[in-house]
Amino acid sequence: MDQTTGLTSDDWIVVAWHTRDEKYTSLARKLGDQLSAFGAPHVLYDVDRGNRSWIQTIKAMKPAIVQRALDEHPGKIIILMDVDCNIHARLEPLAERVGTADLAINLMRKRKRGLTSGNCYVTTRVMGFNDTARTKALLQYWGRICRTSVDDGETEETLLAHAITEGPCNVHMVTVPAAYGGLETHDAPPLAAITHVSANAETHPTWKHLEQRIRVGFRKLSAR
Repeated sequence: MDQTTGLTSDDWIVVAWHTRDEKYTSLARKLGDQLSAFGAPHVLYDVDRGNRSWIQTIKAMKPAIVQRALDEHPGKIIILMDVDCNIHARLEPLAERVGTADLAINLMRKRKRGLTSGNCYVTTRVMGFNDTARTKALLQYWGRICRTSVDDGETEETLLAHAITEGPCNVHMVTVPAAYGGLETHDAPPLAAITHVSANAETHPTWKHLEQRIRVGFRKLSAR
């Protein structure tokens, strides 16, 4: 039992998934090692991407993975995270927060030209799901609209926002604290428990690294 929260490893579980290629399988092993180091119960699902685009794969898998985890671990709090997250601290405080609601929603601020705006968007990078009837109803609705969506301009995140605001499920929500939100390393607060380094950064490293350097430069100028 965690002395600060009263939760045991039987109360919650971290869930992530990955495709079977070498890059994401390696990330899954690393994430599993980090979760084990901090005593976080977890399950990592490997999935077959098939002939789907990456966007279609994510839309198909994220609701299905959460539903599978709830089916296989009834009564447990589910923390869903992307496989390219990094763990730096214990996660019981996040699990306890998720347990106070149906859903822990992760909101991130939009960026424009490297600067943070006041507008937020829903991200599924790190989320929490409690095993309640309202959660299951939301998952069914979210999963259905993800499966029927053929527009790559619609992501699982925009469809989740639609499910929450327009769907039939009146879920009780809390927010994922920034320290647990899986922010990029250069944006994360000090002592963040979960950070994120996008696996897609390897595809376009020059632009990603340039963008990070610009953001750091803005911070240094602001501090003067």
